[in-house]
Amino acid sequence: MKNRSEIDQLQEVVDFWSKAPLAVMAYDPEKLNECPTPWEMMTENDWCRNSIAIGMEFTLRLSGWKADRLKIKMIRDYDVSDQKLIVEVDEKYFLNYEHGAVVPIPETNRDVLDIWAFSGKNYERI
Repeated sequence: MKNRSEIDQLQEVVDFWSKAPLAVMAYDPEKLNECPTPWEMMTENDWCRNSIAIGMEFTLRLSGWKADRLKIKMIRDYDVSDQKLIVEVDEKYFLNYEHGAVVPIPETNRDVLDIWAFSGKNYERI
């Protein structure tokens, strides 16, 4: 993955996670530090749209992306009538906003309800 451009790396992660089987709600996104680890999630194979965002962020960090480039955000987007966890990369892209796509941050009417960043051992609200 290292020999690809960063946008190609992001798309590769999105493509991989777009194949995960989806449940309605696997874990409580408000309690990010109480979620199982991505390894436990893979063992349980119990995924929802929110836990996929955690998997994407974890995959990027395991691939060598610095944690300070990545934020997990709970957004409520009024233009598409949806609330979900997304991964914001470099304040430029959203992962998990649209299924299977790396999206430049859209100009939509939305609120950010919560923000987490990985801080070495766990996620911290910022």
